[in-house]
Amino acid sequence: MSPPARLQITSAHNPRIKEAAALRERKERQRQGLLLVEGARELSRAVDAGWTIDALFVCDALASAATKDLLARVSPTRGIVDVSPHAFDKLALREGSDGIAAVLVARALPLEHTLAAPPGLAPLVVALHGIEKPGNLGAVLRTADGTGATGVVVLEGSSDPFSPNSIRASLGTVFSHPLAHARSDALIAAARARDIALVAAALTPDACPPWQLDLTRPTCLVLGAEATGLPDTWLAAADRRVAIPMRGAADSYNVSVAGAMLLYDALRQRSTR
Repeated sequence: MSPPARLQITSAHNPRIKEAAALRERKERQRQGLLLVEGARELSRAVDAGWTIDALFVCDALASAATKDLLARVSPTRGIVDVSPHAFDKLALREGSDGIAAVLVARALPLEHTLAAPPGLAPLVVALHGIEKPGNLGAVLRTADGTGATGVVVLEGSSDPFSPNSIRASLGTVFSHPLAHARSDALIAAARARDIALVAAALTPDACPPWQLDLTRPTCLVLGAEATGLPDTWLAAADRRVAIPMRGAADSYNVSVAGAMLLYDALRQRSTR
């Protein structure tokens, strides 16, 4: 039996295209419980991690070899839609999207899942407070994945990690890495119950460099925005405060850079021991 004919859309004003494109906005993602993903690499990571595809849009004229390989192993709930280049432009925010975009069913992991760790490994969690730029948030997610951090918690005031720009900056690791949304008070209580040390990145007189901390023990690194830092509630709750020494005229690092340095020092310590 031959596969069913695929729906074809040529107009950028088609309701299916407009419905999917609306998911660029956070309020629409929250209202519909769906999110929009573009690019074969990002979508492949979501598929490998078991995310459910609601609908798939493919532009054959732009499809890469990776897109064609991906099509062979997906079964979207609402099927595959063939779209013209003009219609695909309405969905894709960037060039190089491999001619593929998808609507995924949103899902959330409980906070407890991000604070757990594989057997024999001490939890290494990254918590992000007030990180408004999706590119910075996505970059931290990418580094957390690369350094073997066991989970990421997005706190109040932060961008949506499932915005298209954050997904792109994370290279799709947002789908494969343990991730949760939580309020600060919930994370503080959960970390204390599990004997996970809270280490706040802050430019305070009592802050020490990362190599003076024991990052091999269960640890949650808490990062705030470069401009405003962490609120007083976090400075009071933290077991230790950490700062990265600087030798130049600037007095702070971009949060994604600071996160990378802290995570790689944790990786260094854990690899050595």
